[in-house]
Amino acid sequence: MNAVHNEVLPPSGVEHAVSLKLTSAARTGQSALSHLVVARQNFLRVFEVRVEAAPLPTQAQLLASDHARTRRGMEAVEGEVEMDVGGEGFVNVAPVKSTGSQVRHVRTVTRLYLLCQHHLYGTVTGLARVRTTASIDDGLDRLIVSCKDAKLALLEWSEQTCNLNTVSIHTYERAPQMMVYEPSRAIHQLRVDPSSRCAALTLPQDAIAVLPFNESQADLDVDMDTVGISREVPYAPSFVLSFPEIDQNIRNIIDFIFLPGLNNPTIAVLFQTQQTWTSRLEEFKDTVSLRLITLDLVTRSYPVITSVDGLPYDSLMLLACPAAVGGVVVISSNAIFHIEQGGKTVGVAVNGWARRVSDFPLPAPTRDDALEGSHCVFISDRTIMVVLRDGTIMPVELIADGRNIGKIEVGEKLAQTTTPALVHAIRDDLVFIGSAVGPSVLVHVVQTEDTDAAGSLRTVQSLAALDEEGDQVMDSDDDDLYGGIDLKSSGPFGAVSTTAGRQKVLRLGVADSLFGHGPLLDITFILGRNGDKATPQLLAGAGAGRTGGLMLYHRDFPAVIKRKLHKISGSFGIWSFPLRRSMKIAGMSIERQSTASDLDTVVFSTDATPSPGLSRLAIRDDRDDAEIISRYANVTVGAGPFFQRTAILQVTTNAIRVLEADGSERQNIKDLNNTTPHAKIKACSISDPYVVVVREDGSLGLFIGETGKGKMRRKDMSALGDKASRYLAASFYQDQSGLFKVAARKGSTQGTAAMTIETAMDEGRGSQWLLLCRPQGVIEIWTLPKLTLAFSCDGISTVPYVLSDSFESVTPSPAEELPRSPQDLDVEEILIAPIGDVAPTPHLFIGVGRDSMLQLVFIRVLSTILSSGPAGQLDKRGPPAQRHLITFNAPLHGVFITGNEPVWVYATNHSAVKCTHATNAIVHSFSPCSVWGKRGQFLLYTDEGPCLIEWSPNLTLDENLPAQFIPRGRAYTSVAFEPATGLVVAASSLRSRFDLFDEDGNKVWQPDGEYVSDPQTDTSTLELIDPTTWTTVAGFEFPFNEFINVVRPVNLETSSAEAGSKEFVTIGTTVFRGEDLAVKGAIYIFEVVEVVPNGAQRQFKLRLLCRDEAKGPVSALCGINGYLVNSIGQKIFVRAFEQDERLVGVAFMDVGIYVTSLRSLKNLLLIGDAVKSVWFCAFQEDPFKLIPIGKDFQHVSLTTAEFFFAFGDMAIATTDELGVLRLLRYDPTHADSLDGQRLIYQTEFFQQADTRSAVTILRRSNEDAVEGPRSQLIYAGTDGSLAMLIPVDESTSKRLHLLSGQLTRNVQHIAGLNPRAFRVVRNDHVSRPLAKGILDGILLNIFHDLPPPKQAEFTKQIGTTRETILADLHFFQTAW
Repeated sequence: MNAVHNEVLPPSGVEHAVSLKLTSAARTGQSALSHLVVARQNFLRVFEVRVEAAPLPTQAQLLASDHARTRRGMEAVEGEVEMDVGGEGFVNVAPVKSTGSQVRHVRTVTRLYLLCQHHLYGTVTGLARVRTTASIDDGLDRLIVSCKDAKLALLEWSEQTCNLNTVSIHTYERAPQMMVYEPSRAIHQLRVDPSSRCAALTLPQDAIAVLPFNESQADLDVDMDTVGISREVPYAPSFVLSFPEIDQNIRNIIDFIFLPGLNNPTIAVLFQTQQTWTSRLEEFKDTVSLRLITLDLVTRSYPVITSVDGLPYDSLMLLACPAAVGGVVVISSNAIFHIEQGGKTVGVAVNGWARRVSDFPLPAPTRDDALEGSHCVFISDRTIMVVLRDGTIMPVELIADGRNIGKIEVGEKLAQTTTPALVHAIRDDLVFIGSAVGPSVLVHVVQTEDTDAAGSLRTVQSLAALDEEGDQVMDSDDDDLYGGIDLKSSGPFGAVSTTAGRQKVLRLGVADSLFGHGPLLDITFILGRNGDKATPQLLAGAGAGRTGGLMLYHRDFPAVIKRKLHKISGSFGIWSFPLRRSMKIAGMSIERQSTASDLDTVVFSTDATPSPGLSRLAIRDDRDDAEIISRYANVTVGAGPFFQRTAILQVTTNAIRVLEADGSERQNIKDLNNTTPHAKIKACSISDPYVVVVREDGSLGLFIGETGKGKMRRKDMSALGDKASRYLAASFYQDQSGLFKVAARKGSTQGTAAMTIETAMDEGRGSQWLLLCRPQGVIEIWTLPKLTLAFSCDGISTVPYVLSDSFESVTPSPAEELPRSPQDLDVEEILIAPIGDVAPTPHLFIGVGRDSMLQLVFIRVLSTILSSGPAGQLDKRGPPAQRHLITFNAPLHGVFITGNEPVWVYATNHSAVKCTHATNAIVHSFSPCSVWGKRGQFLLYTDEGPCLIEWSPNLTLDENLPAQFIPRGRAYTSVAFEPATGLVVAASSLRSRFDLFDEDGNKVWQPDGEYVSDPQTDTSTLELIDPTTWTTVAGFEFPFNEFINVVRPVNLETSSAEAGSKEFVTIGTTVFRGEDLAVKGAIYIFEVVEVVPNGAQRQFKLRLLCRDEAKGPVSALCGINGYLVNSIGQKIFVRAFEQDERLVGVAFMDVGIYVTSLRSLKNLLLIGDAVKSVWFCAFQEDPFKLIPIGKDFQHVSLTTAEFFFAFGDMAIATTDELGVLRLLRYDPTHADSLDGQRLIYQTEFFQQADTRSAVTILRRSNEDAVEGPRSQLIYAGTDGSLAMLIPVDESTSKRLHLLSGQLTRNVQHIAGLNPRAFRVVRNDHVSRPLAKGILDGILLNIFHDLPPPKQAEFTKQIGTTRETILADLHFFQTAW
């Protein structure tokens, strides 16, 4: 079988992060502090840390503030116009005079904005900042990335492509240390010298690979003739350094770092020569040592300058102290130590265990904390921020005693945030806390000193605001100091540290956060509702600890239908906009000032049938319904507000009409050439006071409105070229971002934009621009009101990666005697629209051809195919809907694309531009609509008629799929859907105190000292959750030492049901009894029953029917032919549920060591084992017997085993704990199968993620009547990723396999990594890697990003066409 492995969701969370300066401030155009690069597995993202003005208060807040104050005067002054009682009082239309004497402080906020993201073909193990010789010229930093296969890549930012560019790659795969070690087990840590003199990467066998960097020409004494070469090559030859050659005691390295402020690169190495553990502390204690080693990169000598022995065995990590302090901090599980360069060591215990596991002299503990899983960073010369495993933040102060560190003080706990995977200081006042199991937060830190205070470290209960440049103004009246931080707001928390009579106040506030759901522990499909339709939704248990909860994923963008609006109709077009009454001032028609809401007031709709068409003008009536106030016998091409929203502009196929607010006609301009009618108008764009129309013959018409007269007139277009010029598309753009600024071009002069009455009334509307696209593939941007060419770019039909100004003059259209025939890559529509959330940026949309859509913004950021589908399907659904690009600005700024496959295009601050399918199969027309009193609603004319919709609430849009995160404060290890009641059964995981009892029920051990904590263990609770409200309606608690392994709904035979079988909820558990006793387990069978409700709402509960104890852990369950299959230790049992009260065994079989997966298909059974790989068995009922058919003879630690079938063939898909996906087949005819006893390996594919859960999707079509159904597999990874395995036929697989080779060889990949080598799995049992059979979907999707000429070149070389490949790839775009 052949398949495509397609990633649906990338890895979630952050494992590695580094801050650096990648781009110049002139390029970004914003006030950027720095750039933050984060990575998880192979997913790398680059963010800009930007300081910007805080958002202004809302209109409601301003109104409330105004009403609370006494108004000082009610009369109008010079330059003001009085409004009515429903307005804002007065509006000033006179020029604003600035005195320049007032200086007002502007509040700022710090936010993260995504610049780019990449999928690397290697697992990232480290990120670091480095400065090379090129940094002397441009002042920018370089990024160095380390990968799992002992590779280093040096990257820099390219100003030409606005993306990361690979400078060099360094590989150590063939180093002697790597050749004798299993590569998948190696741990590669990256460290860089703070002065950028070298980088080091750990290798097996206690060695490091050192990559020196050229600092400057003078330092290296380079001859002047080689200066240019040295600047092009910023590094020197690398080498491998073995620590045992320096000191034979350096073995089993725990951590190493570079120390700052020294003349030569100096490494601190933490190691453990004699390894030990808790039970051997009587023999080996304090076995960890520290060495400070100087690296002389010129003479290659490495003297040891400091040796410290006798550190606790549980030492975890090193932290380099700032140069002003010197030395290194050692973090152990129970204590913190500071070691000076001379070897002097001081420490502090954080719990009572420290003095029990170590003989190091420590002061008596005053607290009970654990430092396992903690991370720390210096936020000043002597202050360390420590984030514990549970997210608790506490300060640690190094107290000076003269010139040395005399003691260490640990402050009180400040607050609790996300579970950390790293803590990185962007600046002293800005700290990034990255998490792999939840959201990552950007924390603002402010430290102040007060000389009036005295006392020891204590908690501050009331805080004022942050400093004047702080991110948030904090109010601490009702703050829970030790509670969780709302990641969407800023909660105050702080501490006071007193040293030498000075009081240090530490204040923290959340500046921004990156969403992360953490590991996906289990997944299942539930039946949800999207309006009136039942839709499948993917439910996952995600996260860990207090950041855990449930994730609900939607394939299409979820929307809620608010009302049906059949009166409006609008199959050809719908427009919703606000209108206002005008006032006469000095003979001029001026709009009234906007109201508090400024919502839409009218809806304009049109239908093309029956001929000659029908247009309607509707408003909202008193009954909250639509009321038609005017009808017109014509087809409307476009409509919108005009003359400062006091009139309606209607563009028909042959005229431009100006209508009053009540629908009466004010002006009608026939589209004539003298007395001869022009060709019909096919498209238009309206931007008050301009209108541009594009006719069917390609000619253009431009009109302008005179606000003072309230009339329209034609605008001179001689600047655009001769009258014979032809155009494919035209539109307007109002720039409010300030990025569109005109500079002097060749052959043009820059003038000052004229002040219009529209600009005077609404300064926030921004500048206006005219976009044109000519048949030659030239895009032009013209200034308004003066038509001056500001931007010109040719070759748009080739879809280049970068669009830049060609500085050419006006491009004349060639004279054509015959009508021009449409081309494949003709531009059908062009639009510039803002995309984003808080600070949307302009994006250029270009509709190319009938069945494709791609988006450009100088740098192409999205390319996708929108297929119309088979012709037969179109006939059933009616005529194909036209594609139009329509902007919306609430809840986000984005674009909706109508047609037979409608999509939403949007982005957030932290995500790239995404294209998500709408829930409707066809959308003929679309318009944002706030007529019914709420922004963020939309009018659509779908295949079911016109309706008003809004987005589903509480959506998370930072991921590739629209999702809802349901925070529960705990993780769910197993989830299942009960179809009879529509409820969710989930197993939650909690931490509880573990007590060990003897046979008499007495405690074997209990804390016998101060600050000695009890041991912790996992415990579980079974919850019955209502998916409509996500509340727990019933539950079942287990003992503190029993936790749930698996929850499965199983159909069992029972006499209590009329059908003879019924769905039950089965549970498999493990009972932990301490390390000296073997674990036990149990099987629970529950039934979801309905109870007598108190009101109208139905109520349910869990009823326990059976509990069957087992002598081992019950790790897997499934059903087969009405029987229950379960694992107990090394055995598999098949049991019948007798009389709904007990389980009776009917068959069993001895298998491997520990069963991790059970899957059944009819009477076939797959058994996955943690050591013995997979078994393929059959269940026989007469007599009852489990018959082994075949098995894998290799030792592989499997996590899942699934049936995978399509095209009349079947394979066994397995995944292991190393992230390897394998396809095996049962083939008794194969020579190596031993008559079927051995399963044959077909292919191996490195998918990287450790998957613990998988679900099967069954697809049927008319073609499957002969071949049978097709299955698709969805895998959930512990890194938060979601992937699909999709079967493909033989011909498509061969075609895409050849394409993969072309993309691997002929496309430059980020960091210079090899896609094929990344997916290859090492297998010593075969002569060559089993690489064929599974295609890499990430690699295939690169084809979308290639320019069409390059696509045609690649496909020609493999004997196919571009259209065929695009059709193949379109099949894999849907999530499920």
